[in-house]
Amino acid sequence: MPLTGELHAQTAELGLVSLYVPDIDRAAGHFNAEVQLAGTAGTPRLAGQVKISDGEIDVYQVNLALRQVQLDARLSAKGVTLPHCEPT
Repeated sequence: MPLTGELHAQTAELGLVSLYVPDIDRAAGHFNAEVQLAGTAGTPRLAGQVKISDGEIDVYQVNLALRQVQLDARLSAKGVTLPHCEPT
């Protein structure tokens, strides 16, 4: 059976990250996703973009505090691409 759909998500409540990644004590920032779903249930295909801006992460166990975290990831048939990390 073919799949088709879209996901549009946006939030400024990244504090939920610590529920899924217990080593992160605090997370903040803005999350935005625009993703298209295609293919079949056996071979789904995702395409689109996921962004995190103004991010902050605290991991107290190792005394780590990250500020001004930015992520721009593109999803395609080739996988996940981080544009600023591509080899030239």
